[in-house]
Amino acid sequence: MNTKHQLGRACLVFGYSLVALGTVINVVYNLSQGYIGANNVRSILSDIAEPAGVIAGLCAWWFLSALVVSEGPQIALVRKAFAGLFVQAISLSAIYFIIVTSGIQLSWPGTGWWLTAIGQLGAGVGFLVIYFSYRSSAPRLDGRHPLESVPENELT
Repeated sequence: MNTKHQLGRACLVFGYSLVALGTVINVVYNLSQGYIGANNVRSILSDIAEPAGVIAGLCAWWFLSALVVSEGPQIALVRKAFAGLFVQAISLSAIYFIIVTSGIQLSWPGTGWWLTAIGQLGAGVGFLVIYFSYRSSAPRLDGRHPLESVPENELT
């Protein structure tokens, strides 16, 4: 794994760690304010599902960002996937920054929102750095580009 890929992985995991922390802070705040009633099943499920989903996503990206594709047609697919994930994370970050800059102060209740906004931005940077860590290589000795598929008659 090259240093660019390692840096991208660190940004990605750090960003999603902030998102997870922000989500947990929001849940703890909601619990401390008594927002969860004994008869409110939706609220209880929401407060359990959101941090569980974010933490599961963090774990998944921890493992997926460790994968390295060195050659073949998969490089183009991996680059496209990381480009799409970059756009998704930056878009979510923009939404959270719009929310936090429209009146949420840096206080206990607002900390979770700020961490989520910053975490999505960090994850986006990680996706972009990993995107650039997959580079298109020069043609191989057999004259084919690494992103070209191998003809079927040469597979056997």
